[in-house]
Amino acid sequence: MADRGNQFVLGVFVATFLYSRLVLRSIRVRDGGSGNYFVPHLAVNVAMLLAVLAIGVLVYFIHHISDSVQIWTLARQVRTHLLGVVDRLYPERLGEAPRDIEDSSGGQDIPDRLDVDGVPLASQETGYTSKVSTRRTCSRWPANTT
Repeated sequence: MADRGNQFVLGVFVATFLYSRLVLRSIRVRDGGSGNYFVPHLAVNVAMLLAVLAIGVLVYFIHHISDSVQIWTLARQVRTHLLGVVDRLYPERLGEAPRDIEDSSGGQDIPDRLDVDGVPLASQETGYTSKVSTRRTCSRWPANTT
């Protein structure tokens, strides 16, 4: 539901349904059952236009969903989110001190000894992690830890 496209599609469907129900309710018999009906023709035509719009947004929705589950789209969204979190947690390059950010358990997201025990890891490419080795090969870590 955070996606604006999905919100728009849902809004069009709900609005079309509610408007059509209201228009349908306004159709009534005149003159006590003589077969003469009151039909708001303009309102019915607007309901038909909304129905055509709903079909159009259904086609958009199908395309949007099929695109949003592609691995490239998901990887781009994860990368964008990750870069935002890194910028928020480590804004030193912007000349600011890091902000205290707490997780749901009330603890700090950043470990206390990150600057001592942590090792910078740079990548020359974008992509995703497919394997993590548990063997520690960095010279900064003691050899007897596993």
